[in-house]
Amino acid sequence: MKTTCCRNVHNLQQFWTIRTQSKGSKSRQKKVQIAAVQKKPELVRLFTNPTEKVQLAAVIASPESVLLMQAPSPLACFTAVEGMFKADLPPTAGILAAAQRLVFRMKGNRKSGEPDTEAVKEFFDEVKSFKTLKAMPTILEHLAALFDKDMRAVLNNPRAISMIANPSARVQMAAVRRDRSVICFIERPTEKVQLTAVRNAPHNIHFITSPSERVQLTVIGNRPSYIGFIPNPTEKVQLKAVEKRPECIFLLQKPAEKVQLTAVLKDPPVSLGNQGADRKKYSWPPCRKIRNASVI
Repeated sequence: MKTTCCRNVHNLQQFWTIRTQSKGSKSRQKKVQIAAVQKKPELVRLFTNPTEKVQLAAVIASPESVLLMQAPSPLACFTAVEGMFKADLPPTAGILAAAQRLVFRMKGNRKSGEPDTEAVKEFFDEVKSFKTLKAMPTILEHLAALFDKDMRAVLNNPRAISMIANPSARVQMAAVRRDRSVICFIERPTEKVQLTAVRNAPHNIHFITSPSERVQLTVIGNRPSYIGFIPNPTEKVQLKAVEKRPECIFLLQKPAEKVQLTAVLKDPPVSLGNQGADRKKYSWPPCRKIRNASVI
């Protein structure tokens, strides 16, 4: 009886020793996982059922890592969404649930290689954070970077677009938004990319082979004299230039009749083609007479 009792006590001691060691092991494991994801957040996908603290450590280091988790908690989703969107959101139960729904929709769309734009809009409609919607383009670019190596490259360095053979419209826009001068590396920029490149930087028109009319109008709105750099400006573009500065008529090879008339009405001395005192007020180097002046 005594032997059995001692044996039971010994077994109980072994049980508690193993349990204590197990608890210590789990604690150490959690600390190791936290340290690992803080340094490399993408490692979170290797852990089976990581604790909420491990998930939080990962999304604080890199919000996009939430998409690598099997079952992120509502708090981890909220922290990730807040970090992705650079938004200051109240952690209410409704917003926590909305953030989790958004993350799961984004996870479901990873296979398509495109961020779920509608899901993001629905989330912001739900939380009524209209101010944060201004950051939408940047948000979508960072989400797209999760699926697209070209996007990752230009987000790290916009000039990397010079090494991409046929960059997508989204990649073009991401690069130009960060550095307008890289438009010179894009052979066939979309109209939106062209507009972004020339907005507040009209000199970038030099790098665009065939600027659209909208792009031409944007450039002329800032610098009417740049009409001289546009090979075949439309009549609408010509009119805008001479309305802003009538002397721009001398930079046009073949001004339309309506444009010539507008220049005359705006500033009659322009129509005379004189090289005298009236011409000296214009900042242009030698101006030429209007050619084919059928109206004047």
